[in-house]
Amino acid sequence: MVAGSSIVLAGAEPTSGTVLAGLTGASLTVLPERVLLPELEPEPTETVMAWHRNLAGGTLHGGSVTDGLVDAAVSSVLASGADLVSLNEVCEQQVEAVGARLREGG
Repeated sequence: MVAGSSIVLAGAEPTSGTVLAGLTGASLTVLPERVLLPELEPEPTETVMAWHRNLAGGTLHGGSVTDGLVDAAVSSVLASGADLVSLNEVCEQQVEAVGARLREGG
């Protein structure tokens, strides 16, 4: 239950306040304002290598796919052995060229 919420016990008037409250059987237990509960995280099943670059494809490269940017990005991805590739600030034709080259080479 979150702070400031209300609870009704067997027809009683609602109660509210700034504390967390928990119900045990027929009794009301009021807990401190901040209760830290352990976070349950699943065990990892595999590890992946991610490769990310900001290519500034339009600003610095004018959208070109022939000025060496695509070649450099593809070479770097293949050398890294990345499972996941992420690009930002890249033009559509550059994304298509990188994708095509990666499919050919990897």
